[in-house]
Amino acid sequence: MTTEESTSVQTISNESINIKHITLEKGPKRQYNRKSKTEDKAKELKDKLLEEQELARIKREQDEFDAQKKEADEQELTKYIIENIAQKKLKEQEKQEQQIEMDQLLEKLIPIAVQMKEETVSKTIMER
Repeated sequence: MTTEESTSVQTISNESINIKHITLEKGPKRQYNRKSKTEDKAKELKDKLLEEQELARIKREQDEFDAQKKEADEQELTKYIIENIAQKKLKEQEKQEQQIEMDQLLEKLIPIAVQMKEETVSKTIMER
């Protein structure tokens, strides 16, 4: 903050006198510590704005999470419905295949049964 310097000055009588002088340096000014009402209001507004932004961010994240969860639930439900429909179609197809097999078997057995009945009717009681 201060610097000391010494210089030699010659007087009229040719005598040398050392003179020391001090230079004061200006330092930083003292800060103004008193808070004003406007600063308090500004800080309150800033804090309120930050809080609102944080709440908006949280709400946005929650909405995104809810949307993702809803989409996942819908996909799961769609998958379940598709699987259920596929199982019903498979059962129906198996039922139709069994019906076709039964019809084919009956087509083969009916002529045999008719022939056996005719043979039985044509035989006399003693031959039966």
